[in-house]
Amino acid sequence: MAKIDKEDLFQRCATLLSFKISDTQRMIDEIRIATSEDTKSSAGDKHETSRAMNQLELDKLSTVISNLNQQNQFLQSINPKKEIKGIEAGAIVHTNGGVFFLATALGRLDIDGTEIWAIGTHAPLVKTLQTALENGSGEFNGKVYRISHIE
Repeated sequence: MAKIDKEDLFQRCATLLSFKISDTQRMIDEIRIATSEDTKSSAGDKHETSRAMNQLELDKLSTVISNLNQQNQFLQSINPKKEIKGIEAGAIVHTNGGVFFLATALGRLDIDGTEIWAIGTHAPLVKTLQTALENGSGEFNGKVYRISHIE
């Protein structure tokens, strides 16, 4: 398998996170505008219900954007030029069950035709990968993982 351009992978993750943050902020702004306009034109129980629903959605989105900002901060702390040989943040781990980028939980990415799973460093699979590195293999959800190499 060809070597993966870690800097490109890192940049794609940063771009995806930036998009998610912008999109979430846009939704927050839209709800705030809708709530403001609703305040100007509504009265009674219907108004209070709408306002309460908007507040619940704002609370949920505030949590989402806070988590995304934490993920972004963590991602930015990773040096994509650093040579890595172990199971740690910034590693690209090639296994019989897929390729994993240990950074932040962004899911499946396609980099030049290679499927790569961006997972958080605290994901349960990371412990399995550490076991696989130390013992030759590790099991997760009934599947045995073997590491072929780490970038």
